[in-house]
This record gives sequence, structure tokens and C-alpha cells, in this order.
Amino acid sequence: MRERLKEKMKLAALEKELSKESFSKKASKKNGHKAKKRRSRDSTSSDSDDSSSTSSDTYSDSSSEEERQKRKKRSHKKKKKSSSTPRRSPSRRNHKKSARDQEMLNLARRIREADERAVLLAVLKEVSFEISGEDVEIINAIVDSLPRFAKFLTKNELNSRLENVTLSFDPRRSIFALSRKLDAKLPEAFIVVRWFRRILEEKLRSCLEASVSLDPNDDFQQQSYSEMAISLSSLPDRIANCRLTATSSEDADDVNDCIRSFEDVVVTSLKSTLSKAHEDLGRADVVNLRTIAQIIMVSRNLRLSGNSTLLSTIFHWLCSQTPSDPKWDRVSQRIFTDEGYGIREFEAMVVGLVLEAENSDQLMRVFGYSIQKSPTLQRICTKKLLFQRNLPVPALIALMDFIRRAAGKDVLLSVLDTTISIWSGAAFVKYTPSEQQKHISRVFLLVIRMISESKFEIDWSLKMVQVISGVQTRMESADTMIRQSGMFIGEKLSGLAEKNLEAKNDDKKRLKFDYEEDGWTKEMRRLYEENLQESKEAEKMEEEPQPSTSYSTLPEKLKDVKIDQSRQLDSDDDEDFPVYEVPEEERRFVKGTDGKEPERRGPPPNYISDAFERLLEKEKYEIFEASLNALESMIKRKALGFSNIARQLATRLIFLDDSFGTPNFEETRKKCTVGCCVQMPQIVPDLVNLMFSSDCNMSRRYLILECVHTAAKELADFGATPTKIVKNDVQNIPEWRKIVDERIKSKTKRFGANNQSGAANLKVNRLGEVSKYFFYPLLVHSTGEHLSLRGKDSTLFARVIFVAADIFQNSGMVASSPRMASKLIEYTASLRYHDDAWVRVSVLYAHWAIVETLNREVFLAIFGDRINDWAIWAISVVENVDSEEGERKIAAPFAAALLAKSKEQGE
Repeated sequence: MRERLKEKMKLAALEKELSKESFSKKASKKNGHKAKKRRSRDSTSSDSDDSSSTSSDTYSDSSSEEERQKRKKRSHKKKKKSSSTPRRSPSRRNHKKSARDQEMLNLARRIREADERAVLLAVLKEVSFEISGEDVEIINAIVDSLPRFAKFLTKNELNSRLENVTLSFDPRRSIFALSRKLDAKLPEAFIVVRWFRRILEEKLRSCLEASVSLDPNDDFQQQSYSEMAISLSSLPDRIANCRLTATSSEDADDVNDCIRSFEDVVVTSLKSTLSKAHEDLGRADVVNLRTIAQIIMVSRNLRLSGNSTLLSTIFHWLCSQTPSDPKWDRVSQRIFTDEGYGIREFEAMVVGLVLEAENSDQLMRVFGYSIQKSPTLQRICTKKLLFQRNLPVPALIALMDFIRRAAGKDVLLSVLDTTISIWSGAAFVKYTPSEQQKHISRVFLLVIRMISESKFEIDWSLKMVQVISGVQTRMESADTMIRQSGMFIGEKLSGLAEKNLEAKNDDKKRLKFDYEEDGWTKEMRRLYEENLQESKEAEKMEEEPQPSTSYSTLPEKLKDVKIDQSRQLDSDDDEDFPVYEVPEEERRFVKGTDGKEPERRGPPPNYISDAFERLLEKEKYEIFEASLNALESMIKRKALGFSNIARQLATRLIFLDDSFGTPNFEETRKKCTVGCCVQMPQIVPDLVNLMFSSDCNMSRRYLILECVHTAAKELADFGATPTKIVKNDVQNIPEWRKIVDERIKSKTKRFGANNQSGAANLKVNRLGEVSKYFFYPLLVHSTGEHLSLRGKDSTLFARVIFVAADIFQNSGMVASSPRMASKLIEYTASLRYHDDAWVRVSVLYAHWAIVETLNREVFLAIFGDRINDWAIWAISVVENVDSEEGERKIAAPFAAALLAKSKEQGE
């Protein structure tokens, strides 16, 4: 036992000594090795004595060993690091770059702060040596300081010093920055116009060609090209605006030269870049056409000198390249199938391409088989263009042939089903304009012809069953064109169905009609039976003006004309020219005021969906005004597609802003909103919910309430001409019917039976059938903290009660009137003595409307026990000296009406 204690004491002393040596900074390496040997020797001797003590000592030795090894490694790393050459830190690596950025910022600040000519010249001289193409701060500082440059520098100095500086920048930066200074009201705008001309002529082509090799993953560079493309799209209009404020012929000539140079350079640069992309395709690692696609898409409507657009020019140029070259197909499809710049822009570009196409080969070049992969392109080609627009016949034939070649069987059969559903609808036959009727008939003929020629397996007899209702409806029409369409299409479709019936051994025969061979019938026959190419050529020949017979026979008539040779004619003789009198209105030249642009009128939209989209126009006021003014007539006749967008259209009209100062804007907007509520009463609850929501301000709440009230009045048909109902012709009534009518007449008591006029004047109240959409949403609603109807917003509350009461009265006595009256009384019962006088007036009017509207039996059954209470209330309002004048004006007739009802009850 004593020996064990001695051994433990020795080990403890040894461990203490080792710990001192390990933490001592002056311990040598040799002493460390000796201590290690001593510790291992002592530990082996202790292991032979006691296993328990050995395990604890070994744990302490191993921990000390691990700690010493870690310290050794750290000291070794320090020595290695101190012996090697020190590396430059990240801050030192970017020191040069940050120093240059700081230097450019200082130069930009000095340009903005320069207020003397000498200082400005010195800074510009320094800029000309230090500048590089990517210095954005410098170009922005120069653009912002142009008004000050015009004060300190002469015109020659501006052209010689600043123009060269701007040319040294990257055109992406300079075009984007300088476009901000193309304001016609600024005097330095003409200086920028001259700079633009040189930048476009010298830099644009190389810049666009460089975009082809741009890395698509470099978002920073791609964004700079995108900004340049957007600036180029608005550049011609900005430059043309400067022509209005030109004070000299030199400035006007500079503007015209810049516009012509822009048109030529852009087209030439795009063609050169596309040619370079064609050469690099398959050879270079990267062929990036996103910038070219964006320029063509956003600048597609740019008018060129030849009265053509940029889209038309590039489209026909690409189609004129080698037809069998697949590289040109790939280049064209990568440009015209890029949907990354907005669905609206893409749709407009596709529509423009289809209108420009002459045959399906051109559409195959620009779209290829993308219609199978792109739902957007498929929707535009098979829905919007076919059923929402009236396409010219050549464009329609090219589109249908393209769908047949590229889309496949399923899409073509889907087009057939949609055409049948539209063409066979009774509403379509009765209310659709003739041009749209012809267009859908052309689509029908082309699609059934293409399906039959492609020999797809389809049950034509089943399709004939679906179409027969449309044929019957068209046969009943008074329009010759509609009847001819029904007869011709029904005859051709029954011919196709006959083949299926023969295969099934059915005895049904095909339809045959006798119709006139007019121009429309010849066109339908040509579309269905002749070659498509011949049909297009014949259509073009019909559109070309033919010479009249008088000019064609003119040479024969000239043979008998005798010319008087005795008279010598002088080309300058005034007698040879007719006298032209200038109208008085042309003699008076009215000069426009400064800053006022001449009025422009845009073409009205053909479809309500186009008008709905063009309400978002922010730049061209003529497009916005044409769409807004055309909406009212489209809504009244419930144009095709109105029911699908009625809710969105009414909401957009409520939140529409008068951004262009449109004449009669508020009146037109209100009429359109009221028309939406009249034609589609189902949207009124949504508008009322919007009125009580936090998305509306107070002015829009009153606008919604006024539109709902006006729509209810229109549906009530107040002020309309009574409907005249004339008795049926007696000769056309069967004999048995006369006998039955005489018996009924003799046993029936009628008021006004002695009226022998033969006509009755009636008015149809359409509000009664749809009153639930107008009445209940006003009374059943929920508001949050943003609206306090019984408190600070009581004026709106009073107006809501008044409108609800007026709608109830205008609805008349209908089946739902008792329930509506009970709801109105329940809603207003606690508001008789409200603090706001307008609320009290509205409550009185609501009670008065109920008394006047309900008939005696219904009123006494529901409110008979409340007549005395209401009468006392009305009389107290009339006699109270504190009552408002408006309250007395309504309380007096209300009390008189109650008195009349009570007398009827007593009787």
C-alpha cells in the first residue's frame, strides 16, 4: 500500500514537471525529448503495478501530448509564413481599381461644380486623357452639365471638345445617357442631336456586332444592351419633337438629317449583325441574339422612308435569304420566338408578322415548329388571330397553311371544334357584324378543306349534327350573305359526311341548295375548291384597281379629234390653267402656341379586348383616346368578348387616370362604367365590395356609387318610349282559336275593356329582375378600420342609404319587394335620430319609398302594426323647430302617405 502511494506521488510530481516544461517558452527541444522518454518509462513501470492508476495517468499523458503537438504545428506555420514572401491582401489587390474609381468620381464632381470657363476647359482636357468607355459617372456628369457648358463654351468648342469626348464612350452608355437630354424645350437639345448622328454612324454597327459574342450569363452587360435598345425605340420620336422648336433652318436640317441617318444606320446595322450571326452559327461558341431580338420587338413600328416599318423590312429581308439554308431558319426563329420581353410585346410582333406574311413558307422560316412548344404562340395563332381579328385573305390563307404544316393534327382539330361552336351559335348569327361573319366562314372553309386533304380520320357526320343548328339559323336570316354562307358550308360539309355514311351503309342523302352565284359565293368556292396559291393571286387581282372603259377606248376616240393648228400655244399662258380660288379658311393661317402639339387621331380598335389593353397606353395619347371613345359603343352592343372582361374592364375604368388631359374624360369614363353595369349586372356586387375596401379613395367610392345608381335608373327604363303592342291580324287566327277567345272574353272582367284603339302602351322594367345585384350589396357589407360609416364617413353612409332606397323604389312591385323592404327597415331602424342630418333625411326617404312602392295589402300585412309609430315620428320631425329643412320636406309627404294607408286600413 505504501509503495502504491509512493508511486502515485512520483507520477504527480512528474506530471507537474512536464506541465511546467510544456508551458515554458524557454524549454529546449532536447529537454522535451528527455521528458517524453522519462514519462514513457515511468508510465510503463506504473502500468505493471496498478491498472486503475495507469489508465488515469495515460489519459493525462495523451492530452498533454496532443496539446504539445498542436503548439508545435502552430509555431511551424508561423516560421513558414515569416520565411515566405508576404501576399498582397484583397484590399491591396483592388487598390488600383478603387483608386481609379475614386479619381473618376472626383472628375465627375469637378465637372458638375465647374463655374468658370478656365476651370471647365482644364477639367475637360484632363477628362480627354483619363476617360475610358466604361466611365458611367463622367458621361452622366457631362450630360447633366450641358446647360452650363452652353454658357461658358462657344458652339465650335462644344463640337470640337465635347463631341470627341462623347464619341470615346461606349455607345451603350452614351445613347442611354444622351437620350435623357432630348427634350424639345431645352436649348442644348440640338447639340445632342448632332452628337447622336455621329454616334449612330460611327459606333452603332460595331456595338451591335459585338453583342453577338456576348456571354448570355453576363447579366450586367446584357442589361446595358437592353437599356440601349429601349432608348433606341423612342429615339426617332424624341428627335422629331425637336423639329417643332427649331429656331433656324440649320437646326431643322440637323434634325431631318439625324432622322434619316437613324433609319438607314439601324437597318444597315441590323442586317450586318444578322449576317455576322449567320456566319458564326456553328463556328463560334456563343451566338447571342437577345439584343437584336429586343430592338426589333420594341422598335417594330418604326416608320422608314419607304413607308414600311422596321419589322416588315427585317422580316422580308430574312425571308429573301437562301430558302434552303437551315442557319437562316435558326437565326430567324431565335429572333422572333423570344418571349422574354413581355407577352404583350410578343403578341403584337406575332400579329405584325402574320399580317406581313405572303405565304406559309415565310411563317415557317420565322416560327418553325415552335408553335408545338410555345403555348403563347399557339394561343395567338389559333385563338386570337383566327377568332378575334379580321385578317386579310392572303394572310389568313398563309396562317392556316402554317398551322397545318407546323401545329399538327390535334391543333387543327381543336381549331375545327372552336370554329363550329362559334359559327353555329344563334347569338353570333344575329348580332355579329358582316365582316366578322365572313371571316369566320373563311376560317371554316379553310379548316375543313385542310383536314379533308390531309386525310385525317374524323367522323364528319358527327360534325354535321353539330353544325345543322347553325345552318337552320342562317337560313332564317334576312341577310343574303348570311343565308349564302349557311347553304354553301352546309352543302360542302354534308358532302364530306356522305362519305362516312356510305361507309356505314346509311341511306341519308347530302344537302343541296339553290343559291345565287354572287361575289361572296365565288369567293367561298375559290377558297374551298381551288389551289390556295391561285386563290391568293386572284384575291390580289381583285384588290388592284381596274382601268375604266373610257380610258381603255381613249386611243380610238382620239382619232376623230381635230386640233386647231392656227393657234400658237404658250406653255406660260395663264389661260391654259383653270382658275383656282383659295378658300377663306386656308388663307387664315393660325400659328400654334408654344409647347402645344398638333392633335393626332389614332385608329379606333376593332375589338373590345384591344381597347381594354390600350387603356394602359402611357406614351401615345391618340391611341388612348381612340380606345376610350370607342368603348361606349362596344359595351352597348355587347361586343364579342365583353362578357369575359366585363369585371376587369369596369375595375380598370374606375382606377383610370386622365394622364393626357383627354376632353370629356370623366363623362366618357362614367358612361362606360354605367354601360358595364347595365349590360352585365352580375359585376355590381364586385364594384360595391371594391367601394367598401381599403383600395379605393373617397372620390372613387362616390364614383362607383353614382355609376351603380345611374345604371339602376337606366335598367328601370325611365323616360323610354313605351312599347307598342299591336293586336294580331284576325285573318291569320284559326277559327277554333276565335271561338275560345270569345268564350274567355265573355267570362272575364277587364278594366278598360271599352278601349278600341287596338294597341297598348307598356313599359318593361328590367331592374326588377336584377334588383338583387344592386340592392343587397349596399346593405350587406363589412368595413375595416379604414372606413367609419356611422362616424366620420357618415356622408357616404347617407348616400348609400339613399341609393338603396331609390333602387328599391325604381324596382317597383316585384316578388322580392317584401323581403327587400324588411331588409331596408331593419338596416335603418336604429338611425332615425342619428347625429348627421343627411343620414336622418336618407332614413326618412327610405321609409317613404317603402310606403309608396308596396301595395296596400302587402304593406298592411308587413308593417300594419308600425303605422302609428311611423306617423308620430314623421309628425314630430315636421313640428320640431330644430329639424333641418330637408327633413321637413320629406317628413310631410311621408306623414300624408301614412295617413292614406291608415284610412285604407280603417275602411
